[in-house]
Amino acid sequence: MLFVLSTIFRELTLAPWLCLYVCVWAVGLLPDVQQMIQEGSSFGEDPERNDYY
Repeated sequence: MLFVLSTIFRELTLAPWLCLYVCVWAVGLLPDVQQMIQEGSSFGEDPERNDYY
């Protein structure tokens, strides 16, 4: 029981940093996504899948 509580507490303390990291990452990707959409090269495809090539 104590292990479960400590795990939940650790998840709660990490959650704001994880959200902040995801927000910064998404903001960093926005110009690239907009550029790809304007070029029309990867429009309609999954932009995350193209990043791994």
